[in-house]
Amino acid sequence: HEPQLEKYFSEIAQRADLYFESDGRRIAVEFQCAVISVEQVKKRTLGYRKIGIHPIWILDVRHLKKNKGFSFSITPFLWSASSGSVRNPQFLFYSPSLKEFTFLIHPLPFSPKHTFAVPIHLPQDQLDIGFLFRYPACLPVKLQSWMHRKRTWRLLGTRFATVQDELFLGIYKER
Repeated sequence: HEPQLEKYFSEIAQRADLYFESDGRRIAVEFQCAVISVEQVKKRTLGYRKIGIHPIWILDVRHLKKNKGFSFSITPFLWSASSGSVRNPQFLFYSPSLKEFTFLIHPLPFSPKHTFAVPIHLPQDQLDIGFLFRYPACLPVKLQSWMHRKRTWRLLGTRFATVQDELFLGIYKER
């Protein structure tokens, strides 16, 4: 089947940016430039699944916030739009200006807002549809980086904390 742009699914009242079938799979691609609510991502994802369609969320690369090394800031929006499985999610980004996909694979969460992950950059002309369903062969993030960050936080995290920090606000509210 030929890919279809802006295909409308009346059963769920949703329009996919791109729809195609591959190896017996029905696939809807959502390219998301703007941040939308986690509830909207869940609603669209569940809608597609309800009618037997596998959704793939591709996010604008501007949502990818790299920290240091293999560390990335991950928002609830990004977590909700991750692909893969609960045990092994992956994040897919696209840069229209660079014409390049960026995959974050093998994420190792440090906190709800930070994760360590392996970035894979792939020019759009090298993307194979199968790449969206199988993880590239590469080494996971080294645990040493994660352990160093965790150890530093345990030793020094409260040294610079203020009463405005979420942890302390929660403690004070409990009193």
